[in-house]
Amino acid sequence: MHCSPLTIAEMSKENLVNGLNVSRNDLCGKCVDCITGCQTSHPFDGETEKDLDPLELVSFNLWGPSQVQSAGGKIYFMPVVDGGSSYKYGAYLSDKSDSSTIMAFDAFQVEAESLSGCKVC
Repeated sequence: MHCSPLTIAEMSKENLVNGLNVSRNDLCGKCVDCITGCQTSHPFDGETEKDLDPLELVSFNLWGPSQVQSAGGKIYFMPVVDGGSSYKYGAYLSDKSDSSTIMAFDAFQVEAESLSGCKVC
């Protein structure tokens, strides 16, 4: 598995990789290998992931509670995945309340919209 285009754009923007120069700003979906590797059942109405624009379909889950707390005292984890670009984001949470999960999703939304130039649909 490799990085999503949004992750690569973020690494370039933050100068996290020496010599990484992104020459184009048009981020587009998944590579052929990712599309081929993910060809299983699709839980939504007939669309395939390769047809999705960035942030058109965003999914998340809530995992926990963990038996062991993180270094910051968190016991829940919320992975968020953009179906159009494969951008992945993870948030560690102290609890699974609406306010915690909404705050984590809002943080994902701000970061993903900033990196992609698209809006969550």
